[in-house]
Amino acid sequence: MTCLVFDSFQRVKILQAKERKLHAEIKSIEEATMKALSTNKEVKKAVLKDNLETSIKQHEELLSCMEYEKQVLKEKLKKKKLVLEKQKEVKQAIEKKVQELESAHQGPDRYIREAIEKKEQMAEYLDQIDSQLSDFLIKHFPSPESKDLLKGIHKVTPSRPKYTNIYKIIRKLMKKQLDSPHDPYISIIDSYWPMYIELLIRHGIVLRHPQRSDHIRLTPFHL
Repeated sequence: MTCLVFDSFQRVKILQAKERKLHAEIKSIEEATMKALSTNKEVKKAVLKDNLETSIKQHEELLSCMEYEKQVLKEKLKKKKLVLEKQKEVKQAIEKKVQELESAHQGPDRYIREAIEKKEQMAEYLDQIDSQLSDFLIKHFPSPESKDLLKGIHKVTPSRPKYTNIYKIIRKLMKKQLDSPHDPYISIIDSYWPMYIELLIRHGIVLRHPQRSDHIRLTPFHL
């Protein structure tokens, strides 16, 4: 665009220079003619009139030429604007496509990072929940041996293994549920205190197997 305006300016300057040169030549001719015909007034008058008409005609031709140049420059300027608009549209389309490609390239990596962060946050949250669950169960549902020691009954003997605390039972049920959702049952072994098993069943925390009463599973609360 700048080049086009500069070119137009140069053309106008050239035309103006030609005009000044033409005026100088006319003036020079007029002065020479006036000197030659200074003694004859009628001839002098006729020459001046002819020179004036010639000058007017030349100015009209110059004006017509400048108008033509002006129209040509307008058309070129119009076409240049159209070209620039097209180039602008193409540039915007290319920039948009580049942004889409960059987003598509970075998308999977971003999703992976977000998934990893969410997994880490969830693991931390589960650890907190597990710690709170452990503290609660150990506090409110201690191992049967602690009560037996006070009452002097059901002490550990070689024929009976030490009872497993209720927290470990629930943890095992949870792990079985996660590892084997198609078969979430575990066997009731001798180290599971029957009172706690009945407590869990009565409050709907675990369910017995419909066909094998010595097998239990965690109640599927998520369903």
